Amino acid sequence: MFKLKVFIIILFLISANSSLFSQKTAQPAQLKIGVVDTKVIIESMPETLEAEKQLKDLDKKYSDSLVAMQNDYMSKLEKYQKTRSMMPPEQQQKEEESIAMLQNTILKFREDKFRELSVKRDELLDPIRKIIRLAIKQVANDEGFSFVLDKGSETVLYSEDKFDITFRVLDKIKRGGSK
Repeated sequence: MFKLKVFIIILFLISANSSLFSQKTAQPAQLKIGVVDTKVIIESMPETLEAEKQLKDLDKKYSDSLVAMQNDYMSKLEKYQKTRSMMPPEQQQKEEESIAMLQNTILKFREDKFRELSVKRDELLDPIRKIIRLAIKQVANDEGFSFVLDKGSETVLYSEDKFDITFRVLDKIKRGGSK
């Protein structure tokens, strides 16, 4: 979907550019396109390091809990397998149900914590993305860019370095111009 949008934008740019040059009486408008590598910007921001640390700590907490649950599951399963032959059928069924419930609990825990990590990641990174978008907008306005494309996306197949405004955006963020 994203690639389709970028493709449509590029087609629009090409058609707008060609229609501007085909009109002999009109003054051709200057179309200026810049590119930015948001990945470089994100990785250069100290806020990202703090967010990554918080996410790593939370992930470790969840992983430790998951390992404890899996160890408990494995010990119950091993105990059941060793004593199964000595249990009456009703007891076997009860133990199997208990083990299956524990396995389902582990799966639900894993899914829930994965979802929580994703929400937390968005919560921590959205303000950073907002700062970057604002800085990109400011640099684009200051320097007269009509469009700014993300160099890290697969839709930008080539760009000249002179159109790369990544470090100007980083400079704008570091100087506090986009907060």
